[in-house]
Amino acid sequence: MNGTLKWAEHKSHKGRELYRGQKVKVYFNIHKNVFSIKDVKTGLVVGHSNEVTLEDVTFKVSQTGRERVLKERRKNVHAFVEGTLTGLQCISVNSVLLNDPDMEEAFYNPYKTETFVDRKGNPLHEASEVVLWHGQMAFDR
Repeated sequence: MNGTLKWAEHKSHKGRELYRGQKVKVYFNIHKNVFSIKDVKTGLVVGHSNEVTLEDVTFKVSQTGRERVLKERRKNVHAFVEGTLTGLQCISVNSVLLNDPDMEEAFYNPYKTETFVDRKGNPLHEASEVVLWHGQMAFDR
């Protein structure tokens, strides 16, 4: 059921709608120190949050964008977690990892990896669920 999400620490961008079931791309905004949430259909930022949960996720990295980061030694937006928005409030990644044996830690660093990877360095392309929490990420295959 789609319904507008309500939250305290999260805010929509320019009054744009955020709702459960929305197809979104999420990236960590290094200037605002929060996750920015873009609507897949419009390509517009619809909100910002420290906490985001997604289902049916695809991990995407633009290799052209990554190469520009490596060349210029300056970060730019080129990596996303894309999926269906399920929530904007969640428990910490550390709690998720401790309490749910199916969840694993994930990360992306353009200087160290070409793609999103798990703790062992295995590339990630898809996940059934992702929890983004204050710059950290956990996923369930």
